[in-house]
Amino acid sequence: MTPTYNTQQQVFCLSMLSNSASSLKKPLEELQAIATQRITKTLADPQIIGLIGTWQLVWGPEVFSNAADPNQPQKPVVSDNLLYVAQRENSNDFVIATAGTNPISWFGWFVEDFSVRETVAWPFAQPPGLSPKIAKGTSVGLDILLAMKDQGVSLTNFLKATVAKTDVRCQLAVAGHSLGGALSAALALALVDTQAEWDSEGKAVISVLPSAGATPGDEDFARYYDQQLGLHTNRIWNSLDIVPHAWDRALLTQAGNLYTPFLTPNTLINGLVTLATSISAANNYTQLNAQTPGLASQVNLDSVFAPTPLSALVLDGLQTLVIGILKQHLSGVALTLAEAYVKEVIAKLKQEWQNGAQHVTETMLSVSPAELEDQMRQANAGINLNNLQASDLQADGHSFGDLGSFLHWLRSELSGMLSFLAQAGYQHVVVYFYMLGVEEYAWRSSQIDTELESET
Repeated sequence: MTPTYNTQQQVFCLSMLSNSASSLKKPLEELQAIATQRITKTLADPQIIGLIGTWQLVWGPEVFSNAADPNQPQKPVVSDNLLYVAQRENSNDFVIATAGTNPISWFGWFVEDFSVRETVAWPFAQPPGLSPKIAKGTSVGLDILLAMKDQGVSLTNFLKATVAKTDVRCQLAVAGHSLGGALSAALALALVDTQAEWDSEGKAVISVLPSAGATPGDEDFARYYDQQLGLHTNRIWNSLDIVPHAWDRALLTQAGNLYTPFLTPNTLINGLVTLATSISAANNYTQLNAQTPGLASQVNLDSVFAPTPLSALVLDGLQTLVIGILKQHLSGVALTLAEAYVKEVIAKLKQEWQNGAQHVTETMLSVSPAELEDQMRQANAGINLNNLQASDLQADGHSFGDLGSFLHWLRSELSGMLSFLAQAGYQHVVVYFYMLGVEEYAWRSSQIDTELESET
């Protein structure tokens, strides 16, 4: 039976299936079992087979958790990375798929995604005239993938045994989304650079389908990558997705205005872009296959900033981020009031989301003088709200005149930031299924996950 989807759609679906352990917190062995069950059941589902064809799991999935402790095997942890290999039935076509950022993985976000201040020399080759470097976070993630073993067999040893068994070419497609987009490109290049070690006869043809990935390395790395794999790479990115704009400085300058005129950049949004630029500016990050045009998308006005599987972690990070940006624009009494406002709103969101709320309301963003005073008491900040002067309530030299106007500004700023982040999340994940025409796969795979959950 001929699959409904074309090769690009098939590989993308297999790429997204690598996120089978995301949003779960369980002992490592249990995460491994759940990922294996989800992948095998999805690949065996008749409706899925009709869409992508018949594929078998042949290596992995291997789950890595930085928090795992061999001495505490029952300790609940989250998946930071996952890698697996699938083979098309009756063929030498393989897909090597690596997971994107797990939304509840601190290690994934802050070590692998955001460790971009430092770069590491590319260790697998020294191309003439170039000194390629990759982000420290990319280096950490790549090392993790290459160290994974399925029943004692590493990925490269699996590939070595696989190519040794055939006299014909093997097609190896390396794929991943988001963090997986950056790591799949780095992993593919590592396989090319070391191919003589695991494929001395050159039987394997390596291609790459990275989607929604940030830049893994600097300009020299991008040049070297394009020399080696540019013609074998199908980079997929949404022109309204902020992640592929990172950490290329030229692309980052566009990030704050991605959703205008629907979402006008404000102090917090511009501060977010400035922060992203500042932590990466020194390293000349350059996107791979930079000439590849982004897919056209549209702003979804219905996107909302909604609860996640680990809302507390997300909201704590948001609080730190917002206060850090405000410190660049406020001082003295105004900064103290703003910190109290942000902390009160974050506390409300945590409570409301815990009680089942599914989005942000104006009520959650509104803070009364009494609530401000309570937050300031907790911070030992003794400010009398009845004695505020116009000179106390200033941002970048602009005076708000009274507390009500100042709080209205803060509410507008935070509301804009939340809308920006909601839109960014939608454009980074959901829209790709529509753009690539694989909505039916997304719906059925989600249904399979629900069926498995109901069985446990």
